[in-house]
Amino acid sequence: MMGMLLDAFDRCALMSTGHPVHIAPATPRDEERVRAFYVRLCDISTRLRFFSIRRSIPERELQALVSVSTPSHVTMLASIGDELIGIGEYHVGTNPEEAEVAFAVGDDHHAEGVATLLLEDLAVIAASVGLRRLVAQTLPDNGPMRLVFGTAGLGRATHYEGGLVEFTMELDDMSGLLASASEREAIAVGRSRDVTIAVAGCTAERCQGADSVAGPAKTDAWQPFTPLR
Repeated sequence: MMGMLLDAFDRCALMSTGHPVHIAPATPRDEERVRAFYVRLCDISTRLRFFSIRRSIPERELQALVSVSTPSHVTMLASIGDELIGIGEYHVGTNPEEAEVAFAVGDDHHAEGVATLLLEDLAVIAASVGLRRLVAQTLPDNGPMRLVFGTAGLGRATHYEGGLVEFTMELDDMSGLLASASEREAIAVGRSRDVTIAVAGCTAERCQGADSVAGPAKTDAWQPFTPLR
């Protein structure tokens, strides 16, 4: 059943620039792409993601990241053609009702709405498998991610602990997220009309369900929210 759910999230979406991006669940076949993605990240980006500078991702973490998704762990990838530009994941820890989310976006694609797209999908998947909330930690100077969490449309609470900003995002009412996503998409669709170049690889073959290379992304998969357990 998890595979059937995630199949609906292999889709084409629009970044805030109006350019298309391919969103899909990670699979073991993505291992080398994910390894190379983290090697390419600059020191600032790795510090914001891991709270320290890392030159590469440990092999055990890498394999867990691209392992077959379960209700307790999902990794979503954002790609333009063969280039991996963003990673979002959730992982259920000791509390079976909540999952921690984390994101990394390629250095050349900051402020393009990639993390927002990944968060929206992860939130819908998490709600669909019966999770009640998402939690996240960021460094205080990570303004972009704080903005992503603060504008997702989910009920949230924020507090500081141990030098980190902690967000709790409730999944019991998804109407705010859907409204925020619809508004974001409408703006992106408007900008896509000014996009005159096609992004290589983001075609009907790679972005199933897209109306056109720069057309509106499909969101039918987001409804209804049917718990799998």
